[in-house]
Amino acid sequence: MSKELIDGLNKALSDEITRIVTYLNQSFMVFGPSRNALHETLEKIAIKEMNHMELLSERIVGLGGVPTVKSKDMEQTYVVENMLKMDAKYEKEALETYMKIRDIAKKENELATVNLIEQIMLDEQSHLDEINKMLRKNPS
Repeated sequence: MSKELIDGLNKALSDEITRIVTYLNQSFMVFGPSRNALHETLEKIAIKEMNHMELLSERIVGLGGVPTVKSKDMEQTYVVENMLKMDAKYEKEALETYMKIRDIAKKENELATVNLIEQIMLDEQSHLDEINKMLRKNPS
């Protein structure tokens, strides 16, 4: 497979590693009356991102590459609304990254990678939807 595809998968892998650390950190740092619900939600998303990390790593190795272990710089905030806004931004960026990887994989007729990426995209969209629901205010 092409270096372009493996590099794209490694970029996504690095992003996933960063999001795992971010979501776990946020799950520890939420406070207040809704702490338990937010802690559980953020922890569940982190676990799902760990699954993505595993799937991407296996695919990279299957394509003859070496999975990265590098993460990116993590932004930290302790204000829940800011956490969620940051998370929504990251999930949108993830979807854009995965769309690019899917296009490369399609061009290379790498159907297993296309299917994997589309599976992960469904999860990322689900995360984005959940985060957007948490950010939404009750109608007055």
